[in-house]
Amino acid sequence: MSSFKVIPLLLLCYCIPIGRVVGQHQTDHWAFGQGAGLTFFMTGSVPSGQHPMDQFEGVAIQSDAATGQLLFSTNDRFVWNRNDQPMPNGNDLRGSGYSTQSALIVPFPTNPNLYYLFTIRQYNEPGDDGLFGGLYYSIVDMRLDQGLGDVQLSTKNTLIERYTTEKLTAVPHANKRDYWILSHAYNSDQFLVYLLTPEGLSVANRIAIGTVHHTGPTSDSEDKGYLKASPDGKRLAAAVYGVSRPFELYDFNTQTGVISNYRSLGDFTAQYGVSFSPDNSKLYLSELY
Repeated sequence: MSSFKVIPLLLLCYCIPIGRVVGQHQTDHWAFGQGAGLTFFMTGSVPSGQHPMDQFEGVAIQSDAATGQLLFSTNDRFVWNRNDQPMPNGNDLRGSGYSTQSALIVPFPTNPNLYYLFTIRQYNEPGDDGLFGGLYYSIVDMRLDQGLGDVQLSTKNTLIERYTTEKLTAVPHANKRDYWILSHAYNSDQFLVYLLTPEGLSVANRIAIGTVHHTGPTSDSEDKGYLKASPDGKRLAAAVYGVSRPFELYDFNTQTGVISNYRSLGDFTAQYGVSFSPDNSKLYLSELY
């Protein structure tokens, strides 16, 4: 992998749902920042008007895979339906306005009406439960509220893992039905790998590899930074915030969920956003400051 090119960028990235599959439209709508939005078409994109979104870091938004119609969006604390109205039970989710990848939407395997909504709280931010940090999920059922969707009360804010960094991503399984959900424990070298199937979410497979992601004061904590998979799912890149520390690249097996072959792509300061090119040949890194 010595020929793999890393291109540093000075930009701010936002958490967008898992990438588009050719011929599908689940990422046609974007919302981010303070009311900003884009709608994508085959010929380009246009601003989509004012959204209720008000968020410094991670957001997620879901469109219908077949039609591209907006379904719902979230800033990890509130969920809005396609009319930009709050869902009846879509408040007080356990996310954080200052968490890098604070929200992630993943379709429920085999049920097109259900979506897993994962939220991840800033590691040192207490929530309404009085506890710090944490990775949670809630399930959005699009059959509720007369087809506008709502959060299932029975699953709302289900705790998955207490001590995580702000990394959160999903990778489609090789079987083209299930998903791998990935995060990283803090003060640890352990990745947390969950398998999402029609039976639900598995317990974490803890894979110790790479470097320890140290927690600390917000100004220099290594908890911040993106975790991103290449479009083909074969590689993972982890941006770890800090002063002159390794930018991490790994191999990923979409059949087994195994992470392997750690290598550093060089030392960078204030690592934050990450993205691969569509052809898997380039890796882009943004620095927060």
